[in-house]
Amino acid sequence: MELINNEAIGERLRNLRLTKRLGQVELTEALGFGSTSMVSCYERGTRTITITALLMYSEFFHVSADWILKGGTDVGSISDPGSREMMEAYSNIGDEKLRKLAVRQVEAINSVYCGQLL
Repeated sequence: MELINNEAIGERLRNLRLTKRLGQVELTEALGFGSTSMVSCYERGTRTITITALLMYSEFFHVSADWILKGGTDVGSISDPGSREMMEAYSNIGDEKLRKLAVRQVEAINSVYCGQLL
C-alpha cells in the first residue's frame, strides 16, 4: 500500500497556485475555504488534503486528482483545446450544482475522445 506524501502533494499544490500567479488569500477565496491557513497547511504538507479539497483543487486548476496525489510528468489536464475552452466557460456558472454537472460532462466527453479522465 502506498503512503500519502503530504510534502510532495503540498509542493504540487503550491506550484499550481504560483503558476496561476495567485496568492494564498486569492486561492482561499476562489476555493471557498474558511481561512488561508488551510491553503498554507496543505502547501507545507502539515495537513492531509481532504477528498473534497482535492476535488476542488483538481477542478479549479484543471488537473487530475491522481496527478495531485501521485505526481509524474503528465498533469492529466484536458488536452483538447475545445474541451479546455468549454471547461473555462462552465467554471463561470454561478450555480454550484450546475457548474459541477457541466464540468463533469466535459470530463466525460474528454475521457471518450482523449482517453483521460480528470
